[in-house]
Amino acid sequence: MELGFLVVIPTLLVLVVAIISRREIEPLVLGCVLGCILLAGAGFLPALIDYGYAAMVDPGFTMVAIASFGFSGLIGLLNYSRGAEAFSEKASKLIRSERSAGIATWLLSWALFVDDYMHAMVVSATMRNIADRFGMPRKVLAHIANGTAAAMAVLIPTTVWSVFFMGIFENDTLSSLGLSGYDLYVGSMPFFIYPFVTIVVTLLVGAKIIPALKAMRTTGTVIEDEADDASIDFKPKASYFIVPMVVTIAAAIISGGNIVAGLYLGILVAFAMFYFAKIGKWQTLRTAFLDGAATILPTVIMLFFTFTLVQVNAALGFTEYVVDLASPLINAQLLPVIIFVITSLICFSSGSYWGTAAIVTPIASALAISTGADVYLTLGAIVSAAVFGSCSCIFGDTNNLAGIGAGIKPIEHTLAQLPLCFGEWAVTVAIFTALGFVLA
Repeated sequence: MELGFLVVIPTLLVLVVAIISRREIEPLVLGCVLGCILLAGAGFLPALIDYGYAAMVDPGFTMVAIASFGFSGLIGLLNYSRGAEAFSEKASKLIRSERSAGIATWLLSWALFVDDYMHAMVVSATMRNIADRFGMPRKVLAHIANGTAAAMAVLIPTTVWSVFFMGIFENDTLSSLGLSGYDLYVGSMPFFIYPFVTIVVTLLVGAKIIPALKAMRTTGTVIEDEADDASIDFKPKASYFIVPMVVTIAAAIISGGNIVAGLYLGILVAFAMFYFAKIGKWQTLRTAFLDGAATILPTVIMLFFTFTLVQVNAALGFTEYVVDLASPLINAQLLPVIIFVITSLICFSSGSYWGTAAIVTPIASALAISTGADVYLTLGAIVSAAVFGSCSCIFGDTNNLAGIGAGIKPIEHTLAQLPLCFGEWAVTVAIFTALGFVLA
C-alpha cells in the first residue's frame, strides 16, 4: 500500500510535539503509535510490540544502552569518591588573575570531559569562589563550563556522547560503506565544526582576548548556597578520578575502540581502588554505582523509543520517500550545511539533542550517499548540531547545571550567552558551506 506523504507524518509529529512540550519520550511514543496505526490499522498494538522487540535487539541500541549504564555507574562512583573535586582544587592553586582564572577554568574543563553533566556542575561549582576572588563574572564562568561540556565530550571517543553517536551510525544505510560505527565516528571527528569553534571561543573569552558580552558581565541574581549535609570520613584524592578514567580510555584504545571493554575494566579498577582505599564499604560503593546508573534510565528509555521509531520508519519506507523527494532539490555541496542548519535549530527549539540526531541520521546518511556528498562531513554536521543544541537551548540541562553550579539563575546565564552561541553558529554555517564545496 502506497502511503505517500503520510509516511513523514509520524516523524513530523515527534518533532512538533517535542518543540511544543519540551519533552523527549512522549513525542517518540506518539510517533511510534501513529506509525504503527498507518502500517497495521487496528492491529497497531502487536505491531508496536514487534518493532519494540526489533529495536531491543538492534546492535546499535544494545551497545549504547550497556555503555550508557556503565558510564553513568562509573560516574556515580567517581562522584562519591570526590576525586574530581580534589583534582580541581589542586589545579586552582596556579591562578593569579581574572585572565588566568578564565584560562584555568577552560583547562579544568578538559580534565572533566567524561560526562557533560558532571563537567558543567563541577567546573562551575569548583571555580566559583576563585572567579569571585579575581573578578571573573559568574556568567562568564557558567558560559565556559557549559560551552565546553558537550563540545569536549564528543571529541573523546570514550564518553556517553561519543558512544551514542557510534550507536546511531550503525544503521543499514551506512553499513553499505563497510565501516563500523566507531570508524565512522572517528572519521567524522575532524568535521565537528561547532565543538571546535565553541571550544576556541570559550578559551578566548576566558583569556579576555574576546571581550565578554555586556550582559555576561552583569552580576545577575546570585543564588545562595544551601548547607551541604553530606559528610565523608575519607580524604578525597585526585587519583580517585584520574586512575579509573585513564584505565577506561587506555583499555578502550588498546582493544581497538571497544568502548564496553574499556568501561568494564575501568569500573573494576574503580571498585577495587575505592574498596581497598577504604573510602566506602562494598554496599556503599554498590549503591553509588547503581544510583549513578539509574540517572541515565530516562535517556535509555528515550533511545529505546527512538530506535523503535527507526524500525517503524523503515517499514513505512520513510527514508526512501524523503530521499526520492529531496534528492532533486539538494546537491552534494549544500547538503552538510542544510543538515546542520535544520538539525541545530530543531535541537535548539526542542531540547532533544540525541532524539533529533537519531531521527535525522538515517535520512542524512541516505541523502549523502545518493547525492555524492561527503559522508564524514555530513555526520560531522549532525554531531555539531546536537552540541549546538546542548550549549544554547534555553531550557537545556547542562545550561541549568552550569548556572546552578556558578550560583546564578540558569535562565539569566542562558539568555546572556545566547548572542555569542548564535555567533558561533553563524561561523559554523560558513565553514560547513565552504567545506561542502571543497570536499564534494
